[in-house]
Amino acid sequence: ILNSNGMHAPQLAELMQVLNTSLFEKAWRLLAPPELYDNACLIVMGSEGRGEQILKTDQDNALILRDDVDETLAKTACDAFSETLSRLGFPPCQGGIMVNNPAWRQRISQFKATLHTWCMNPTGDSLMNLAIFVDAKAVAGDESLLDEAKAQIKRSLTDDSGMLGRF
Repeated sequence: ILNSNGMHAPQLAELMQVLNTSLFEKAWRLLAPPELYDNACLIVMGSEGRGEQILKTDQDNALILRDDVDETLAKTACDAFSETLSRLGFPPCQGGIMVNNPAWRQRISQFKATLHTWCMNPTGDSLMNLAIFVDAKAVAGDESLLDEAKAQIKRSLTDDSGMLGRF
């Protein structure tokens, strides 16, 4: 309806990003206890992070935790979050790039080590994961954790023209 009334694709994508971000943030706020919400950063990645979605997309999300967060608490909330998004019509990511996958739910020190490994060992999977993560956008929680993770990428790739060429 919006498109037929003159709204262009970029504006539709921006509107969808705002709506999805609001929905994800509200769901996370309802599911994550305050001690988790305040000490973690929920992010969306890939096309959702770039704001290119016009239709509903699959789940491409991750959670960066402070180093002292209770992982059991995080697992419980993340499992509930992924299930809630599924019930809301966001299908699971075929590649498992979701907060209910421990590989995409890590403490900040682990996440930085993982990012460094992806940069230093540019396998097909590492490059794909790095490409997905580069577009990350904070949805809820402590955005400084995402900033810290992205700073790790910059440190790992400084003056590495070979890696950038392969990427």
